[in-house]
Amino acid sequence: MSPNESNLRCRERRRAVFEVVTSVVLALAFGYALRSFAGGFFEPLSDRHAFRQTQTAISAYYLAHGGPWFAYETPVLGAPYAIPFEFPLYQWIVAALHRLSGFPLDQSGRVVSIGFFLATLVPFYRLSRTLGLSPGSSRLGVALVLVSPTYLYWSRAFLIESTALFFSVLALDVGARHLEKLDDRRRSWALVVAACLAMLVKPTTAFAFLFPLGLLYLRAFALEPNRRSRVVAFIRFAAAAFVVPAATAVLWTRYADHLRHQNPLAVTFITEEQLRGWVYGSVAQKLDPVTWNVFWDRTVVQTFGFERGFVLGLGLMVFTVRPAFRWVVIAAGLLGTFAVFTNLHAVHDYYQYSTSILATLLVALGLGHAERHFPTRRWAVVLVTLGIAAGCIRAYENGYAVPQNHPSHDVPDAGRFVRDHTRPDQIMVYYGEDWSPVLPYYAERRSISNRWNHEPGHPGLSAAIAASRRAGHPLGAVVSCNGEFGRGHLRARALLGRDPTCEAVSRCLVCY
Repeated sequence: MSPNESNLRCRERRRAVFEVVTSVVLALAFGYALRSFAGGFFEPLSDRHAFRQTQTAISAYYLAHGGPWFAYETPVLGAPYAIPFEFPLYQWIVAALHRLSGFPLDQSGRVVSIGFFLATLVPFYRLSRTLGLSPGSSRLGVALVLVSPTYLYWSRAFLIESTALFFSVLALDVGARHLEKLDDRRRSWALVVAACLAMLVKPTTAFAFLFPLGLLYLRAFALEPNRRSRVVAFIRFAAAAFVVPAATAVLWTRYADHLRHQNPLAVTFITEEQLRGWVYGSVAQKLDPVTWNVFWDRTVVQTFGFERGFVLGLGLMVFTVRPAFRWVVIAAGLLGTFAVFTNLHAVHDYYQYSTSILATLLVALGLGHAERHFPTRRWAVVLVTLGIAAGCIRAYENGYAVPQNHPSHDVPDAGRFVRDHTRPDQIMVYYGEDWSPVLPYYAERRSISNRWNHEPGHPGLSAAIAASRRAGHPLGAVVSCNGEFGRGHLRARALLGRDPTCEAVSRCLVCY
């Protein structure tokens, strides 16, 4: 055997071993993720961001019980009960699973959320391959997504995040491959469906992936030698990836905003115009180093669990050679999302669900670069990956796993008490919980959130109660929580028009 043949066989053997080892690493990460998802699986939706989880859940509940499909109910501000935000694709699927299987709604929501997250790993793997990673390095990237604290925790929450992420990653994956073969009509249809659903479910998530796709599109157009003859194909791509999805999202947003304007309480604080500043943040906030320090901490700690120095060292490995355009594109999606939707990402730590996967892809590209340029040191790439994974698991066990397994039962218990002492057709008024749906969701009752602490007789509160009564839902209970507990009995007597029975349940006073 010649020396060349011997070296070739040696390289092939090393590659085969690397493929086997990365498959084992991926399998172990998958097993750990499933084990983590099981933690707190049957606990109530009262852990982190219970407000947003139950806002999604209460809409799914009324869909499952025959509510309107598009003008779906989120009955926390009185009649009319439709105050939609996102397109309810996730809620439809959860409601269908709940009705067809008889599985409890809380767990149905978690199953669907986990299912979409696991499905996301398929286009993520394909995208990694499209960006030039080997199968082994792509598997290592998937493994890092599986053990990331962000994805271990929020993937089992009752939220639309994983649904939006799946269609967004799918759109970028299909779009990147479609740019390599613009005449493929099937990919055009797949792209428009994925991009439209991503934009409908959550435009803020879709942006993080359609923006990089736009940069890839501009580069492909600029480098196309036969640009004039291919202009129609490029226009068709732009329509499928950007124009039609954006128009679809605008139409839904206007429809949803129109419905919110019909509710006299919703119109005071959650119309599109009023939320604009909340969504984008101020220029001062965008330029504030403190804001970007928050994003850095969340991207590092919540995604990888590492201290800054270690991740910086990993970054130096990534940029040991001149950065490739694909790295710039992915980084632009990550940083561009923070720059546009600044306040949303600063206030809500679960919004990094859309960007953490891009940070992981950057790390995977660095690992893939090291593997490609130093094939005899593939064992070092695996060791670095295992080190990152260990940091992820440690951060998850010391952080998110605690509230996941030990959520508060106080407000859900008060809600169940209301359910047991009122009729299904009755509504409740509640104080001291902002407009959080946790209480009405577990009460399984429509409600009026008195987030402004209006006293009985206030015109807005009286109008909301009267509108709900006309809709066939008379007032049946008044609940006062937290700092409003002490005045609960007097307010309940005035609102109910009688001397009510009041009982303390956890940190709430329930009068009925």
